Amino acid sequence: MQEMSDIHDIKPLFNIGIDPLIFLYVALFFIILAVIAVLYFFLKKRRKAKKNETPPMSPYEMALKLLSEIENLDDIREFYFRLSLILRAYIEAKFQINAIEMTTEELSPKILDLNIDKNLKTYLKELLYSSDYIKFAKYTTDKTKMNSDLNFVKEFVTKT
Repeated sequence: MQEMSDIHDIKPLFNIGIDPLIFLYVALFFIILAVIAVLYFFLKKRRKAKKNETPPMSPYEMALKLLSEIENLDDIREFYFRLSLILRAYIEAKFQINAIEMTTEELSPKILDLNIDKNLKTYLKELLYSSDYIKFAKYTTDKTKMNSDLNFVKEFVTKT
């Protein structure tokens, strides 16, 4: 049998000057450093978000705050648009009725079903209808009526 001459033995490994274990330790160090940096920024962002969170206001508090903002409005239509929106938002939050999305005609039967004083129901319906005339039919009213309606909404929010 003849010996093969085209196959050569594998040369032994030679040292290139870098210990593979050191390379592994350096890579592991940078990976740990990157994980620590990501955790630090994540926790910092989370802590900042918690500081900026304010507890949500109750429907009562929110309504009174918004009502106090419109007390000095002189534009009648703007006043009634905002008064109606505040009232509807309060009804929606307090009684779980989708009042903001409903027309006054759709909301009227729902108001009758509320478990509140009959006088409040009656005046509430009247207020919603009269505010629609002012908002959409360009009816006008005086400052006394505006104050009266504002006081009723405050009373409604307080009593419910």
